[in-house]
Amino acid sequence: MPFYEIVPPPLLPQAVLCLSSVARSLVGVAGGATRAAITQHQARANNISDVAAKDGSQETLVNLAALLVNLAVLPWLGEDSLSELNAFTTVFKSFFVEFFCLHFR
Repeated sequence: MPFYEIVPPPLLPQAVLCLSSVARSLVGVAGGATRAAITQHQARANNISDVAAKDGSQETLVNLAALLVNLAVLPWLGEDSLSELNAFTTVFKSFFVEFFCLHFR
């Protein structure tokens, strides 16, 4: 659980955090509801469980890769907010180009 969800914030940010939590929950429900239909569509010879297991393992691998990238990028960011924005923009652009090229490889 992220730190900002543990510490009680002031009123306006608290309302924004509540709305973002509701939106995240709605996205989770919509994703879970459509996942079964998509998995059933991708299954060919009554192998829906195999397709679902592969989907779950790929999702776990992607989340692990994202965690490792985050841990590698965090030390690059400085204390200055402008340098953080510039570093984030540079890193985001470079990863976008890299993953875009890997996707169409």
